[in-house]
Amino acid sequence: MKKNNITQIICFFFVLSFIPFSSFSQRCDKKDICNDEDYGDYDFRSQTHFAKLSPGDTSTINIVAYSGNDMRILICSDEELGEVIYQIVESIKELKVEKVTKTEHLKDVIMNQEPDPETGMLMPKMNDNGDTIFFERDTTYIEERKYFITKDEIKFDSKSNKGKPYYEEKAIKKTKRLKIKIQVPAGDEELISCVNVLVGRKSAKSNKFYRGKE
Repeated sequence: MKKNNITQIICFFFVLSFIPFSSFSQRCDKKDICNDEDYGDYDFRSQTHFAKLSPGDTSTINIVAYSGNDMRILICSDEELGEVIYQIVESIKELKVEKVTKTEHLKDVIMNQEPDPETGMLMPKMNDNGDTIFFERDTTYIEERKYFITKDEIKFDSKSNKGKPYYEEKAIKKTKRLKIKIQVPAGDEELISCVNVLVGRKSAKSNKFYRGKE
């Protein structure tokens, strides 16, 4: 029985020796593939994402940029994937006001100027056939129709960027949602490797004074 167990263990390690090391090294959250100098003093723990992608893959990640903070976004990938292209996109709501011309047909009853001798009330005017007489007219007016449209604004495009190798936004005034669109260049589709999206933030500097608690 012990002999069989030893044989199984030997076979297990023999099989492992033929499995590429990369199969065990694909724990993307354990791989530090970004440049150390790009981290700065940001905290990247809250919204960081890790993925295994192949050449030709595209992916979109939604994040939140919080007011009162500075934000930095790093997109890092294994060298074998080539230069990964990415965009930072903000969806902006825009108020639209549309003026619409409308025509309304109005129909008013024409009243007698003299009260009815029997009832003392003003009565509608009638023609010889006993039909009520109306005053009819068309009124044209302009009505405003308000609505919101959402459009995507590209805040950063790594393909055309010639500055810092990351996106950075200082002193965010209003909390907003951003989309990170990632595209891996074409290549060997059987290749699988890491693309890490690091979203860092820190409190923005303020020149305001605050009164302490008594």
